[in-house]
Amino acid sequence: RLKTQEKFLLDNFIDKKINSILEVGCGFGRYTKILSSIINPESYTAIDISNSQIEKAKKYVKNDKIDFITSRFQDYDSSKKYDLVFASEILMHIDCSKINDFIEKLVSLSKNKILTIDWYEHEEMGNQKGGYCFMHDYEKIFKKFGVKNVNIQMIPLTTKLKAVNAFTKLRRRHGVGRQAIISIEV
Repeated sequence: RLKTQEKFLLDNFIDKKINSILEVGCGFGRYTKILSSIINPESYTAIDISNSQIEKAKKYVKNDKIDFITSRFQDYDSSKKYDLVFASEILMHIDCSKINDFIEKLVSLSKNKILTIDWYEHEEMGNQKGGYCFMHDYEKIFKKFGVKNVNIQMIPLTTKLKAVNAFTKLRRRHGVGRQAIISIEV
């Protein structure tokens, strides 16, 4: 699933002329390593709520040019605006009652583009799935904050992912089948 996600993102959405990146929820640095090596921006800030994840990311990425910060995104304070604000599988964990504030902050920190990878099931918008995943109407919410364009593209499912998804549904889980990349022009 992750390799399919990475390939789709890199093949369709990454502009190598980006000078600054803010990554929200960098985790152990999977995308931090990929984006920093492919784009090589002048500045890269990666934040995560977990200090242990930040420490793992520093070791995994091994790039002194990246500013790793332990912080909740809601508490992150910066007057800087970034060419790209990136978040992978973060928005789906934001409660429906808090998503507007979160997205407004994403928009306020971007000067060009926001990319987010999240589960997207149009028929489930506004609902909670699996006890910890929330389906949001990203187009409507982002446009509320004056962005130029919102493009939602479903990540293609491989045959293997379709089989995994069918198995997880048999187990009454939500599966992996409905991920999208949401590309926002600010």
